[in-house]
Amino acid sequence: MNKVFLIGTVTKVDIFPLKNGGNSSTMTVETVERFGNDTFKSWHTVKAFGKLEEYVEANVKENAYVCVEGRLTYHTWEDKNGSKRTDIYVSAEKMDVISQSNQSAVEKGNEVW
Repeated sequence: MNKVFLIGTVTKVDIFPLKNGGNSSTMTVETVERFGNDTFKSWHTVKAFGKLEEYVEANVKENAYVCVEGRLTYHTWEDKNGSKRTDIYVSAEKMDVISQSNQSAVEKGNEVW
């Protein structure tokens, strides 16, 4: 099974037009893991299409705290130098905005769920 759940802060949102009409949303979601006194941050690329892209465009802004459900997608291509390149991203299937600002949940250390 290929299933991903991310809960984190949106640090960037970009909207791109598709050749066949409609748009694609690409977001960067920052997640934070805490182990004792150590904090580790990771950044994940999340892409949305169709109705979910419309939801993202209307509701998701930078600094929003979101829950994303989706799957890992691998895209391989050759660059102009002939080198093989691979992108790994989360193809979003569901998304909820938990808060328009992560400050209330994250900086205060409160549980969101």
